[in-house]
Amino acid sequence: MKAVFLDRDGTINQDDGYTHKIQDFRFLDFAIKGMQRFYNAGYGIFIITNQSGIARGYYNMHDINVLHSYVSEYLRGWGIQIEEFLVCPHHPDYTGPCNCRKPGNELLERAIDKYNVQRAGSWLIGDRLSDQLAATKSGLEFIRILGSKDDFPDETIEARDILEAYNIIQRYSTNVGDIHE
Repeated sequence: MKAVFLDRDGTINQDDGYTHKIQDFRFLDFAIKGMQRFYNAGYGIFIITNQSGIARGYYNMHDINVLHSYVSEYLRGWGIQIEEFLVCPHHPDYTGPCNCRKPGNELLERAIDKYNVQRAGSWLIGDRLSDQLAATKSGLEFIRILGSKDDFPDETIEARDILEAYNIIQRYSTNVGDIHE
């Protein structure tokens, strides 16, 4: 399967910091429409997120699972199936280093193996440099959602939202070599 890995906060929803309650979760413009397009085009959709608020004790994994169950069910109502939510609950200052926190790519590699994801033609879409670094480590193409203040390499592909990211990917089809030309 080809897949799209979507960062959560700042990519599919408003990043207000430590979002873990249903009432605080707000989809960004065109996020749902973009996910619909990816799903209808046959992409497996994964949501990958660093949740340092768990390590900091602000909330727990149960809180995140409740939120993600709600998001999954809500998206099902829009005809979108999320394959899996990939969550890193760590932060190096609180729990020590780990390989699952982006820019680590352990969560990506687990999903790629578990779901037999084809690296060629699969993407990670996110708003942070740590997202891009994780994508590169796993051999995935990357699109940056504008909004972060992180410094990115000049050749980084950029989109305003997930729908525009989908349109960029479709424009270049599956020939990823053309993207950078």
